[in-house]
Amino acid sequence: MITRRNRRYRACVTSLSGVCGVRHVHSLHVWAMSTGHTHVAAHVAIDELTDPAAVLGECQRILRTEHSVSHATIQVERYTEEMERCSTCRDQPAALP
Repeated sequence: MITRRNRRYRACVTSLSGVCGVRHVHSLHVWAMSTGHTHVAAHVAIDELTDPAAVLGECQRILRTEHSVSHATIQVERYTEEMERCSTCRDQPAALP
């Protein structure tokens, strides 16, 4: 099961952050609907020249194959420098030591 404070939650953020063109992952939420059905919602901020459709497809693939997520809602947005100063974005559980 993926929870906010465990390694699998952090692994999800790390995996999504590793997608080519992704600069920032925030607002990641995970729900275990049942033993075999996990839903994820996240915001993924990308570089200006990155193809949003390619990032969306890769994020969905990673969540499905590496983290056994049955349903994912990913909001792809353009990265802005304000995201680094945003306390809500910066203080995500996965970003904390």
